[in-house]
Amino acid sequence: MFYDLKVGAVGAYNIQCARVFVRTATSEPFNCFPGAAYKLVLASQSIAEMASGESFGVILVVSDATGNPVSTSNTITASLETNIGSTLGGTLIQTLSTATIASFPDLFLNNAAVGYQIVFSAPGLVPLITNSFSVVAGVGTQLSVATQPIHSVAHSIMASVIVNVMDSNNNIAPQTSATINVGLSSESFFGSSSLAIIAANGVATFNDLRINTVAAGLTMTFASSAQTSITTTAFNTITGKPSLI
Repeated sequence: MFYDLKVGAVGAYNIQCARVFVRTATSEPFNCFPGAAYKLVLASQSIAEMASGESFGVILVVSDATGNPVSTSNTITASLETNIGSTLGGTLIQTLSTATIASFPDLFLNNAAVGYQIVFSAPGLVPLITNSFSVVAGVGTQLSVATQPIHSVAHSIMASVIVNVMDSNNNIAPQTSATINVGLSSESFFGSSSLAIIAANGVATFNDLRINTVAAGLTMTFASSAQTSITTTAFNTITGKPSLI
């Protein structure tokens, strides 16, 4: 007696029993049907690295415990497994009405980071957690002042001013090549100052700027050919302490 036989896949079957020197016996045909809805399964490919703000799709299948698709009525919700600095955007809720497949076609993340995972959950079903994936910065479209100029002594080298190349979602864009130029609202920089810096990994550091005149309310404007320019907060140049003779 065979009392613990199992068939995992849906379909039509016969069972054959055979033994040496004994005629094979074949059962009457029978069908295997899906079990109750049990879990969510990823039908699309695993999520690959993508750019900030780039839309991507995920397709899920509702299945029984052995992976057979099951038609069901349910509501599936998408959310981040761990929030590492961004909010999952797009259509986050899909309602199934006697269906086996749920499609989330327009998900996106804005913040560049490593280690994102998305969890898809539905009442009564084992949730699905995706593979870990990364979001990288998009193309640099704007400039941002990371370190503002501070009041400085005329004739002296100023504290470094740092400018970042940013994508449209305010991520530093390390892959974007940009030559950043600096200008003053009034007065002028001393001749040895470096007024054009090539950004390295999305960052340009102006570390040898010098203004030889005393002035108040100065600002710097940073510009490049392909990015929106940015102007700093105001600062002053002041007279240094007189030296002893």
